[in-house]
Amino acid sequence: MKITNRFNLPEPFVAAVTADDYVRGDANYTTTELITPTRILSLRKQHDADLVEDASERVWAMQGQMRHLVLERIAKADPSRYLVEQRFDAVMPGGIKISGQIDLFDFKDGTLYDWKETSVWKFLIGNTKEWEQQANINLFLLRNNGLTVHGLKNIAILKDWKIREARIAKLSKGKKDYPPCAIHVMDMPMWSMGEAQAFIMERVKTHEENMAKPPVCTKKERWQRDATFAVMHRDKKRAIKLCDNRDMAEAVMMEAMKRARPGEASRFYIEERGAEPVRCLDFCAVQIYCDFGTEAEKKWREKHEKSEGSE
Repeated sequence: MKITNRFNLPEPFVAAVTADDYVRGDANYTTTELITPTRILSLRKQHDADLVEDASERVWAMQGQMRHLVLERIAKADPSRYLVEQRFDAVMPGGIKISGQIDLFDFKDGTLYDWKETSVWKFLIGNTKEWEQQANINLFLLRNNGLTVHGLKNIAILKDWKIREARIAKLSKGKKDYPPCAIHVMDMPMWSMGEAQAFIMERVKTHEENMAKPPVCTKKERWQRDATFAVMHRDKKRAIKLCDNRDMAEAVMMEAMKRARPGEASRFYIEERGAEPVRCLDFCAVQIYCDFGTEAEKKWREKHEKSEGSE
């Protein structure tokens, strides 16, 4: 991957975000690759040398690497208790080798920890299935190497958490789900060895069979939510209410029209908000090589250019 510096950032910063001591090993698939959508993995392999990322876009990756220093401190504090950043391998039926690097294993209570930096948005929608899959592949690897694990925990660091939003949430009925602090500890479900092996073999099969001609990522893999219907008032920028379907939106609009002042009823309307593939638009490094991704980007631009032109 090539690193650019479009904003002429200082060289020490560019050097910091460019440095990466990650060692993948010689496995056919790593834990991360197993849970990665086949199309993304395939396009990465095809275009790895051509991928371009700006230094400004690697700030979160750098913060993720800083986790290494924290884990080192934990290990030094009690090396007999904590096992950190160690890679484990396993050879699956058919000779496929997989590997995964854990964050931290606590011998005292048998807990396997994983650190995650995520957004409040992802936390609120509960989009953590990939975390569960990753945790259980690593659990499989530890068990396969003779370690006894009693629990899986993810420590989620909410990088865009705001104390003001949390304070408002205490008073607001509509925002009760907003996290009260920037750190959230999540217990992950533990799979049996059989369940984990079946999942791993299914992912291997999917990758092996589709790598040459990978299908478009599923809606879940694109982090794409269903379309919503917003009840709007022409004098207000924000929606009165967001609804999952048009029937519900029409019912809400009719109720609002009944309560409106004389002459105001005609100013209510319903705005359909199409679902956007969030991963494709903002988080996919191979978007420019994906026909679905480039088309999604094109539609997004056309939509927003049109809305700006109509203002």
